[in-house]
Amino acid sequence: MDWNRKLKCYARLISGFTLIGLHYRMKLNSKLNHSDDKNRHFPTFHLKTWRSIHCESLSEPISTESKTRINKSDQKALKSHYQYVICGAGTAAQSAVNTLSQLHSSENKDSDANTTTTSLLMIAPEWRNPYYNSPLIKNNTESNETEHNNDEVFAKNPTWDLVLGKSLKAVYADRNEIELESGELIQYDKLLIAVGAVVGIESIHSIHKLDETISHRVLGGHSHEEHALLLNEIEKKCLNNQKLHVTVVGGGWNGTLYASHLQALGCDVTLICYEPLPWSRYLPRFICEVLSKLLKAQGIELLPYSNVNYITQMKQNNPHDSQEHADLQVYFTWSYDSFALNSLRTDYLLFLPTNSPSCSGNLDGQFYLQSDPEVGGLLVNSELSAASDVYVAGDCASFPAVWAGERQRIQSNEHAEQSGLVAALNMYGSRKAYSSEPVRKVYYSALDVAILSIGKVSSLSETFCFFAKDGKTSDYTRGVIFYSDMKSNNVIGAVVLFDPMIDSPNVDSLRKLFDQPIDKRSFKDISQLEETLAPLARKVYTELHHANSEESDSLVFTYRRFFPREKGTKSNSRDDIV
Repeated sequence: MDWNRKLKCYARLISGFTLIGLHYRMKLNSKLNHSDDKNRHFPTFHLKTWRSIHCESLSEPISTESKTRINKSDQKALKSHYQYVICGAGTAAQSAVNTLSQLHSSENKDSDANTTTTSLLMIAPEWRNPYYNSPLIKNNTESNETEHNNDEVFAKNPTWDLVLGKSLKAVYADRNEIELESGELIQYDKLLIAVGAVVGIESIHSIHKLDETISHRVLGGHSHEEHALLLNEIEKKCLNNQKLHVTVVGGGWNGTLYASHLQALGCDVTLICYEPLPWSRYLPRFICEVLSKLLKAQGIELLPYSNVNYITQMKQNNPHDSQEHADLQVYFTWSYDSFALNSLRTDYLLFLPTNSPSCSGNLDGQFYLQSDPEVGGLLVNSELSAASDVYVAGDCASFPAVWAGERQRIQSNEHAEQSGLVAALNMYGSRKAYSSEPVRKVYYSALDVAILSIGKVSSLSETFCFFAKDGKTSDYTRGVIFYSDMKSNNVIGAVVLFDPMIDSPNVDSLRKLFDQPIDKRSFKDISQLEETLAPLARKVYTELHHANSEESDSLVFTYRRFFPREKGTKSNSRDDIV
């Protein structure tokens, strides 16, 4: 009995010390969360410092002289009423402006008028270049596509105004009126909301408290101009043999693409993602593992299951040194252990997670517009109309996708172009339904792989994978992946992995498949689905690589059917030759 009492006492003491330790850890985290001191010092025994602490501080402020803005609000006051009001200045908004310009130009030719009498206002906080102008991301753009010549459009239409530097605050759909952040009220006949998407980093409050001399080294947002300036600065330093460390946050298309590109430039790169592996939201697990090995082989440090909490500015050892050369200290926790605080030092920090719609806030003044709680963005019908005389296009539109059988919100150049065009046609008076099947291409040249996606691509779906087989081994970076709804056996999406040297892959077969309504892509059972997809995968792969019929017949594919682990089923990794 004495030993039992002693054991109980020891157990109570151990549990007591454990509770005390947890209490002080929570107290420490609370202090870190609410402290306003920019140069906080953390107890070293609470922190695990990553290998990137050895990075060098060689950063300089990025020059903003090349940034230009066209702001007509300084030249003349805004009118109280416009026939067309377009909120946003990205690809979708530019496509809509050009479409309306062409429509009214043809109308003027028919009536022998020299200039249009319509009034149009394009208003946005900043000008956003098209997606395909990014130095990294290569979307579905053909060789005949050119940039929109908006200067010429506004020059030949004197009643059209372009105002940058002002933001949309609210939409009053009941009285056809919008309110700007400046308090101005503007009435419209037709309104287009194309405000795009942003990186959701508002929860990291310390970003907004960084010193101005180093805040330019923390990149977050959706501006390709800022991306290009930052990359040019880093590239120039790398060419001068300056060793830099860059931390990229985000395991999706953008994050992995930037990490691979920066590592190829000569930077030391750490990739932080909340998911188990990069690409985990989109690709089957075994493909994520293959591509992650390629990232590691390139020299990229992967930190999965991680979430950034704080960012601070390191103090210089020499008090006479400028703080603009100080390192950034990034503090992060594991998704499965929020008490284990880790840190790393870096020269640049790039936030590139999945973007959220800019309009997911208090945009609707009278609750006539509805937000999509699942995919984000504003709910629209097949004509991209959110309310009477209100249209939505681009990244912030949640539209009914015929090819997916459910609502979708897509971020790609092709979707922005096509949705802006359809919205403009309907603002002009048409009744055109939006039925485009956007294709997104991402080129990982350093990894020797390119990825093309169409339809709904989610790792929560069941996948049917066909990979080219070279001798006895399968090449999991060359093949076709079909995504299927597990309940209805509908094909809802597809991914093609191919050679990045192919600039203009032919995907006509995939487009024809997704041109059909969802019920035309429904199969009675799995065997019928497999029998249909096997020859289609061969045809898609052959068209994409421009192979002839003899080469197509000689191709050997490995077939793998994969169940998502999140559904509680085991992964099926059998290899069948097709």
